[in-house]
Amino acid sequence: MIPASPPAAIATPFVPPLATGDALPETRLTDQRGHAFLLGAPADGATVVAFFYTRCPDRDACALTSAKFAALVRLTRGDAAHFVEVTLDPRRDTWTVLRRYAAAFAADPARWTFATGSSATIDALERRTNAGVSPIGDAFVHDDAVVVLDSNGRIAERIAGNSWSPSDAATVVRGVERLSTDPVARIRFALTRGIAAACGRAGAAGGMSAVAAFAVFAGALVAFGLAFRFFFS
Repeated sequence: MIPASPPAAIATPFVPPLATGDALPETRLTDQRGHAFLLGAPADGATVVAFFYTRCPDRDACALTSAKFAALVRLTRGDAAHFVEVTLDPRRDTWTVLRRYAAAFAADPARWTFATGSSATIDALERRTNAGVSPIGDAFVHDDAVVVLDSNGRIAERIAGNSWSPSDAATVVRGVERLSTDPVARIRFALTRGIAAACGRAGAAGGMSAVAAFAVFAGALVAFGLAFRFFFS
């Protein structure tokens, strides 16, 4: 008797992560109203993208991201920016589930989209945007970063980590849309991002400690504050 051959492994197609300036391929998704839309298509303004799933048990992760999006929508009232949260759990997060979730945040679908799609589509999207998703059982560990697309669907900015504030993100959005921004807010955001980057590099390289890196940037922040008070008081 000839033994049965083991089932062939299904190869996962390679999807390269995109860098700043790269165009996001137009991605067909479905919003909380059951309407199809294309993420990455030309738009009137910037598009802010984050990942989440409705069953997320960590209040400091997905629910916090949605709460910050609610504040960000208010801060950019009158702008052409659009906000998109894409589920990592499309099998459970159907558009009707997303509709109920969106209602809990009083989300206006004209500006704030909760999106689902096929598993293959969402897998490719999170790989392209480098969301760092790791399924663990029925849960998903992922980066709480946001990706900002310009009106042509190109990646203009990536705000890493979960410590970003709505005001920081609003500053980025206005900069992408070439609207006037507060110079102090721009510098504060640059310093904050520098601290996060230095701490990350320190942890990865084992050189300067994260505490030392934070101290360097904190010192720079204090110096900036003193200079600002001196020249503008």
